[in-house]
Amino acid sequence: MRELSVLIVVVLGVHLVSAQQFATLMKQCHEQFLDRFNECFISAVKRMQPTLVKGNPELNVPSLDPLHMGNISFTQREGPVTVDAFYSDVAVSGVADFDIKYLDLNLQNGSMLFGVTVPSILVRGQYKIGGRVFELPVVGEGAFGTNLTALTVSGYGEVRPHQGFLRIGNIVLDFSFKTLSTKMHNLFPDNQVLSDTIHHFLNNNHEALAAEIRPEVSRQLSIFFAQIFNRILPTVPAAVPRGASINTNDKHRKKTLQDMALRRNDQSVRG
Repeated sequence: MRELSVLIVVVLGVHLVSAQQFATLMKQCHEQFLDRFNECFISAVKRMQPTLVKGNPELNVPSLDPLHMGNISFTQREGPVTVDAFYSDVAVSGVADFDIKYLDLNLQNGSMLFGVTVPSILVRGQYKIGGRVFELPVVGEGAFGTNLTALTVSGYGEVRPHQGFLRIGNIVLDFSFKTLSTKMHNLFPDNQVLSDTIHHFLNNNHEALAAEIRPEVSRQLSIFFAQIFNRILPTVPAAVPRGASINTNDKHRKKTLQDMALRRNDQSVRG
């Protein structure tokens, strides 16, 4: 791994300053470190990370922090949480501090497995909501802010060539987080006691709430991370050899193979 780190430092210096340098690194990754392409790619992204905050026109990468997600509709019609919500002008701060713990870009079968952590994210925007949360009525419209800490996301996506580069889609993922705190202004504008009650319940029962809305939150997070990865993957030429990281020298491919072996073993035991 030392040779890989030295290469990245030499090519990129302290930070990524041009698209040409990143293209050079990608060329070096698949020419000299094809058997550890995932490691090389992740190291390059980490060097690139500071530029994601303000964006990089040369790489056609807009600003990632805050990440502007526009409008989001959220509907839950079953179980103890039944709400219709609409969020507008949604912006997410803290995304640029993401840490890729695991990534296996497998161009042989067109897939990407990943594991990402984010220390803290702050979601802000406008909301309009109506419904019930565990028998408590919820209605309001105004500004909102939600903070999540220790967000961990693991998932799978399909990777395909797109206009000469790579693009990810059909992401399926799961998530966990340590704490959640939210504030919805103008929630029950005529009843501050009920507003305080709802906020107290949401902020102190986030695990139960997350369990009820997990499918819809996972779907929204899939869109969210597709935006992030599709601002990074276009820097990777689709011409990267399909045999990248095909052997087990790459630690991320090793993890994939180990996880697959464990699943097969579990299935055989159950069978």
